[in-house]
This record gives sequence, structure tokens and C-alpha cells, in this order.
Amino acid sequence: MSVLGTVAPIFVIIALGAVLYRTRFVTDAAHAGIDRLTYWVGIPCLLFYETATTPIDLQPALRVTAAVTLTVLACIAAGYVASKVM
Repeated sequence: MSVLGTVAPIFVIIALGAVLYRTRFVTDAAHAGIDRLTYWVGIPCLLFYETATTPIDLQPALRVTAAVTLTVLACIAAGYVASKVM
């Protein structure tokens, strides 16, 4: 899927909401209620759904973990050597 195919529907929804709000189809009270519903219900539901349905691929995580571990060990060794030299 291309980036445009992913991002375009989001911009269409935002534009539709802006048009409906500017034409006063949606009142200020309804707009505030929709915002609260989206923020407190919709986004957490989407977050949990995406987290639950994401396939787990440990290969990239293992590479990052190995890189961080080696970097930390190299810094510890460098600090030890520097302390002995000074």
C-alpha cells in the first residue's frame, strides 16, 4: 500500500469535518462531544485493536537489543580503561 493510499483517507475525513463545522452543520456542543468521544473512546479502542492484531516479529527487536547491549558494554569498557589511565 502506498503512502498516499494510507494518508489520503485521513485528510478526506479531516476536510469533511472542517467543512461540516464551517457550514454550521455541527454545532459547537456537538463538536465538543464528538471530540471527547473520539479522544476518550475511539483512540484507545484503536490503539488496543492495533496492538492486539499486530504480528510479532522478534528479529528486528533482537538486533536492536544486541546493538544497545554491545554499545553499553563498550561504554563501560571505555570508562574502565579511562579510569585506569587517569
